Amino acid sequence: MVRMLASAAIMVAVVLLSLGAAASEYGHPAVVRIVGPSGSGCTGWFYTAPNAVRLLITAGHCYGMKLRGSSRLVWLYQIEEDGIDVAVAMDVSDDGPDRTLSLSTKFPDFLDPVYFHGYPGGMEVLATGIWIGKYPKFFDTYVAVFTEDAVIPGASGGPILNAHDEVLGMVWGIQQEPTAGLVRVFFVPAHVIKRVLDELSREKKR
Repeated sequence: MVRMLASAAIMVAVVLLSLGAAASEYGHPAVVRIVGPSGSGCTGWFYTAPNAVRLLITAGHCYGMKLRGSSRLVWLYQIEEDGIDVAVAMDVSDDGPDRTLSLSTKFPDFLDPVYFHGYPGGMEVLATGIWIGKYPKFFDTYVAVFTEDAVIPGASGGPILNAHDEVLGMVWGIQQEPTAGLVRVFFVPAHVIKRVLDELSREKKR
């Protein structure tokens, strides 16, 4: 039954995404490219903690990378286990972004549109996808469907957003769909990111 629903969802996604937007250049003040020593890249996004500290959040496997051309990050936390793939850095610069993102407190409905901002292939893009829901094979992982040109290597750490520009989750992996031109995008949901941030806050108070 689950497999039938997933197949039906993918077919619907093919139709909806063919009518909507694929990847396009887009500037977002809270989303940035971060790079590794070998030139490999990920995506990160800014979040303001309750204590007004500005944080950069990305995927756990992007831990230790730098903002392009900058050493303004102090890495605080990293985890990669059971589908929880999160890294957190503190932005110690004085020239922060114009804005930061907030975490959503609820999920969209099945097949609602969702949006990705990131740097797949090093180019900043906005892409429209379709919300699917919890993915049963990975603990605390959710999935959406996007076009394959929108979410490729370099997208890790990028936010999945709702129509209100709130973070629903953060990309940590992709899987090619049998249907040509689509990928499943796996992401850590917002409530897990919040749990990580809360744990980090408690640890710093000890």
